[in-house]
Amino acid sequence: LTFHFSMLIKRHISKKVRDYCSIFPVLALIGPRQAGKTTFVKNFVDYLARPYIYLDLEKPSDLDKLDNAQYYLEGNSDKCVIIDEVQRKPELFPLIRSLVDDSSDTCRFIILGSASPALLKQSSESLAGRIGYVDLGPFSLNEARGIIPEKNLHFRGGFPLAALATNDTAAGIWLDNFIKTYIERDLPALGLKADPLQVRRLWEMLAWQSGSLVNYNMLARSLGISNHTVTAYIDFLEAAFLITRLQPFLHNEKKRLVKSPKIFIRDTGIMHRLLRLESYDQLTGNPLFGHSWETFV
Repeated sequence: LTFHFSMLIKRHISKKVRDYCSIFPVLALIGPRQAGKTTFVKNFVDYLARPYIYLDLEKPSDLDKLDNAQYYLEGNSDKCVIIDEVQRKPELFPLIRSLVDDSSDTCRFIILGSASPALLKQSSESLAGRIGYVDLGPFSLNEARGIIPEKNLHFRGGFPLAALATNDTAAGIWLDNFIKTYIERDLPALGLKADPLQVRRLWEMLAWQSGSLVNYNMLARSLGISNHTVTAYIDFLEAAFLITRLQPFLHNEKKRLVKSPKIFIRDTGIMHRLLRLESYDQLTGNPLFGHSWETFV
């Protein structure tokens, strides 16, 4: 049922993806895990005028197919090749570049990743001029309007399996496991070398600061680490689409560079679980309600 409803929600990137597919030989769809990238692509390819194959690099059987990647991909040159969780095999990028340089086809490859181009360094270096990036996040209010009540979207956030859960308890269980998995498995797999307990504490502290000016000194003192380290951790969380920093707007451009940005948890459902809030009623009575609303906006 959840999958069925998530299919009814038209994502705002649809037109952009079609436009990019008519221009670039490689389309990169990036965003946090479980935001709906795979569901979107599997529906989008129905509109392509060519056959396709789908590889999920978290499946050992699909990963094995790319042991001799050049042979496999050249053998499927007539198809659009979709590669999910591409960050697990970054050595593919130089090969993809050589394959698209030998062809004039657009939308030859669609790659899906849970990291920003800054983390996918190989793609930004090897595929410059050949790749278009599209960011797909959780459901927005405009996407979910008429399908998910605004109160539910605000409290549970926009990840499909949380937003479309049968109740707040089920959504909370899913979000708790999402947070735990990201800290213990996904962030280390992306290259974050940090104590998972420390990352959890930092993430929770950022949830308390969401919608406020970021105070790196306070965070560093509280965690017992250097300013440089806490900044590096926050950079990493931002590159993994878990937080975002909103830079100040000032007419004096020099001041923009030195003034502190605001920091936001990118999904309010995650923010509320990190704050240990169990219901919307608890949220409305919390002094952070205004910051929560600003984060939602």
